[in-house]
Amino acid sequence: MARGGRRQNAGRPKGSRNKVTEERRATLKELAMGFADEAMEALADIAKNGTSEAARVSASTAILDRAYGKPVQQLPEPPKEDGITKLLREIQMRGGSAAPIAKPEDLGFGKRELCDKDDHCVSDT
Repeated sequence: MARGGRRQNAGRPKGSRNKVTEERRATLKELAMGFADEAMEALADIAKNGTSEAARVSASTAILDRAYGKPVQQLPEPPKEDGITKLLREIQMRGGSAAPIAKPEDLGFGKRELCDKDDHCVSDT
């Protein structure tokens, strides 16, 4: 008989919950709920009479989070479209095609001239 490794149909199926962990969480939650009133009173006392500003702010934040929920993070605005962004969007819309978008002449590029250090130039066409 082979030892070690993965065996077919062994272990807990994917997606199923661990019953022991769920039971422990439920028990822990019940215990914590018993202290909820005292904890809220302690937070309120720290928010009002805390010795440091950091403690008062932290306690106040905890109270507000429990009362209203944590604030939603705002997503940044998308950047304004520049030439590169427009080009990439157009390529993406073409399905990533490498087909030329414009001819060089349309972009203002003409014939090139090759020049040496003495300014002797030759057209490359």
